[in-house]
Amino acid sequence: MNKYLRTNILLEDDQFVFINKEPGLLSIPDRFDSEKVNLKSMLRQQFGDIYTVHRLDLDTSGVIVFAKNAKAHADLSSLWQENKVHKKYVAITSNIPLSVSGTIDAPLREHKTKRGTYTVSDLGKESKTDYEVVQSWNSSYALLELVLHSGRTHQIRVHLAYIGCPLMVDPTYGYQSKFFLSSIKKKKVNLGKGMTERPLLKRTPLHASSLKFKLPKGKSYEVKSELPKDIKAIKYQLDKRYGEPSS
Repeated sequence: MNKYLRTNILLEDDQFVFINKEPGLLSIPDRFDSEKVNLKSMLRQQFGDIYTVHRLDLDTSGVIVFAKNAKAHADLSSLWQENKVHKKYVAITSNIPLSVSGTIDAPLREHKTKRGTYTVSDLGKESKTDYEVVQSWNSSYALLELVLHSGRTHQIRVHLAYIGCPLMVDPTYGYQSKFFLSSIKKKKVNLGKGMTERPLLKRTPLHASSLKFKLPKGKSYEVKSELPKDIKAIKYQLDKRYGEPSS
């Protein structure tokens, strides 16, 4: 087994394999370049037949599941379509939602002119996202837990932008493509002569933290993934700058 899989397999049995996907790795082969490194191809080399149930965006980290046989694939795909899979995410946003918790119920469709991006539209497919504010900082940033009741492309990113709280880093739907420590630090960031500041974060801070489902007349699964290092680093710096929440 290659090092990546050995390090990142969260759970594996005769039906499924759950992976803790790192940001920057494709879930499945690229449409235009099948040679690009991707998770499904790695799994095929290790296990043979592998079936796609869902996917995570390139920069999204966290739990992703693949089926190891056609029956498992059919069973889980059916649950997915019936919204019987509990999908939880964690995100850091710019701005703070007006309510501590709520539901974003806004249909989504592909943008008419910007291919590959999505927008809220009455003509779109039904899309629903629950959110809860876990922590907030200085009226500027928030750590959210989100539960998907549908699985549209870019759903969380579009829904959060729709309520005025896009992901802290999101060049498509948000305000910036990188996040620098200097943007929140009181004192000037010390850099060596001739050096430029490196971004603290340069991917969308979105993490698939858990998947939970029960197969028809079968086994129950609940698989979780801890926050990755880069999101932990952002949280640490925000706590350091603005103070941790009181108990």
